[in-house]
Amino acid sequence: MGLPCAAGKIKIEPVVKLPESNPAAAGETVHSALATPALSRREREILDSLLAHYLSSGEPVASGALVRENAEHLSSASIRNVLAGLEQAGWVHQPHASAGRVPTPQAMRYYAARFAQPRPLSAADAARLRESLEPAGDFPGLLAASCRFLADFTHQAAIGAITREDTPGIREIRFLRLSERRVLSLLETTSGAIWERVTRVPENYTQEELDHAARYLTRNFPGWTLEHMRQELTRRISEDSAAYDRLLERVLVLYHCGVLAAQRQDVVFMEGAPHLAALIQSQDQLAAVLAAVTTKETLLQLLQDLLAGDPPAHPPRLAPRVHIGLDQERLAEVALVWAPCQSADGARGAIAVLGSMRMDYHQMMGAIEAVEHMMLQRESGS
Repeated sequence: MGLPCAAGKIKIEPVVKLPESNPAAAGETVHSALATPALSRREREILDSLLAHYLSSGEPVASGALVRENAEHLSSASIRNVLAGLEQAGWVHQPHASAGRVPTPQAMRYYAARFAQPRPLSAADAARLRESLEPAGDFPGLLAASCRFLADFTHQAAIGAITREDTPGIREIRFLRLSERRVLSLLETTSGAIWERVTRVPENYTQEELDHAARYLTRNFPGWTLEHMRQELTRRISEDSAAYDRLLERVLVLYHCGVLAAQRQDVVFMEGAPHLAALIQSQDQLAAVLAAVTTKETLLQLLQDLLAGDPPAHPPRLAPRVHIGLDQERLAEVALVWAPCQSADGARGAIAVLGSMRMDYHQMMGAIEAVEHMMLQRESGS
């Protein structure tokens, strides 16, 4: 999922679920949290060693560097054979024929699931965070201050969003033809609110055609939310293509053109975008990342997709989540550490740190956890 932008779409990879304990302790093989192929003990030890070297240096790791630390005293040739198997299974890759290996996003997700645990903030850093949040008066101010702290503390980009969507059912829908290909929609909700929206449509509908479409929606979907209405329209079309008549086609076109759209009160913050330049060496990749994450619509879609897969919990969970590889083509080596947050009036939001997949996950998770905990305290008044 993702919203189109200058760099294409951002695809959200599966979240890394952090385990309670080390999954390798009891057995000879281990699976990552994402159901990737099993690793033998030898493969796991060599991959762990390669990950440690790569996270320390950021450079491709040669087999010779792994020989010195191998507990089995394997030869360089034997380690190269193991690395070849890891490469075939998608754990490592070789940037150039003569270079060493680097871990893939799959391997980094494995690392995060096995080893990444939050590192608590020091007393001084916790005091800085508390001082940063002190002047914030409302929930948006709290989120903005949190982003500023995270960008300054982690030297990564920090993003935050609040998504508020009116979701009452629809009581009545009317469409008015304003001019050629311009339509005014009037939606009365079950709560009595009136939504108005003017949109350009691809066809020049007559007022009679618009009236038929409005009556179809009002009669067939009383009390439905717009999202449930869209899902049902799509289901009806896919269930019986022969019934895909002109009226239903017109209704669906109107929906996808935005004539039927919920009113939103979204807020997005981003701090520390220049930090990305120091983390991403390729200018082409940097341009793609900046284009993909510096527009309000894309950031909203990114965090909304995360929240959609993470329903609210009571009491709220304080464990940060890790995403590595947001887009297979442009953002494969970009990582995101994030956590949901919620205002006292029920608005959902998310706070995140975005940067290189070589980031210090222990530090990032600790910072996100501290911010989320302090925001929760402020919102609950405790």
